[in-house]
Amino acid sequence: MQNHREYFFFFFRELLYRRAEFVGLVMEEIETWMNDPALKHVPSREKVTHSVCYAAFAATARMLGSHSAEEILTYRHFLAVHAARAADDVASDVNVNVFIQDLIVAYNAGAIPNSCFRVEGTRMEHPPGSPNQGLWMQYTLFIDYNQATSHLGIFLTKGRQTVTLRPKDLRDQLSRDDFFIQGKGQLVKRFGPVGSTANAGAWGILVDKHPLGYRKVSDEDLQAALVPDRDKKLDAIGHVFRESCGDPRKGTLFSIVEGWLAADEKARRETP
Repeated sequence: MQNHREYFFFFFRELLYRRAEFVGLVMEEIETWMNDPALKHVPSREKVTHSVCYAAFAATARMLGSHSAEEILTYRHFLAVHAARAADDVASDVNVNVFIQDLIVAYNAGAIPNSCFRVEGTRMEHPPGSPNQGLWMQYTLFIDYNQATSHLGIFLTKGRQTVTLRPKDLRDQLSRDDFFIQGKGQLVKRFGPVGSTANAGAWGILVDKHPLGYRKVSDEDLQAALVPDRDKKLDAIGHVFRESCGDPRKGTLFSIVEGWLAADEKARRETP
């Protein structure tokens, strides 16, 4: 194709000469596409988005006689499957994002207790992709999904909203993301206060990989966020940041992580 690109103008010139015929065929193919049974459950936006691409190709192929009717039909079926999958992916991303955001809002509002979460951390030499920023704690947030979604449902109901999906459907959609941890079987973790032996089914989230978790920033931006005259060297965990902005590397998901860690530390100090 690249070797013959200088001759592409022949195709476009032909389409311009026969533009009335071309437009008529495009409209026919759009109607055929929009009524294709394979697209029955695809949202109209996705159908319209792909309709022009399909119709322009099919109309051109018919005008030039470059492809048979069977080949055009095969292409339409291929594109219909692609459109359906694209719609599913978009819906999945939206549902997952809404769920996590709702979870954060409800937690910060005090509607979901710390007993619904568990945090485990690993000390790293530096944050992901930032070797000059000193030590970093890599956290995994575990969620008791049955209890968390129950509390979230109560919280959302007060605002006349509902949880986006059932736990099973959310798990299926979360499992497509690389920040989601899955066990070989059901993932089980201990939840509750210090000394608790209560185990429950869990969802695991790698905070550094979640869009609302770790945010990579330059060394200069990190230095600018530090309180003047303190911790000038980026060589330790627990930098002191300006109260107005906090650690710029930490997204809103860290509010659950740090809230749980603070509550766990307090409970350990108070436990005899």
